[in-house]
Amino acid sequence: MTIFDNGSDGIAGHPLPTNATQSRGIQLRLNYTSMTVTLEMEFLSPTGLLATSQGNVQSLNNGNKFLGWGGQWYGEVIHL
Repeated sequence: MTIFDNGSDGIAGHPLPTNATQSRGIQLRLNYTSMTVTLEMEFLSPTGLLATSQGNVQSLNNGNKFLGWGGQWYGEVIHL
């Protein structure tokens, strides 16, 4: 499972109380037997973008990930 964590309260330049300094994409592994979640990968922007909304992470057929940095109007492919 992939999730985009914008790390923002939705107002440009204002991080959440968690003191996030940038948005990120994450890939999680869900274990339904033990009811646990494991962080497998974290994808950060090389320029430290903090998106206010609308970001996404998409798994591509070749195993790479596409990250759309939402309100920052920027997208990139992460080659794995």
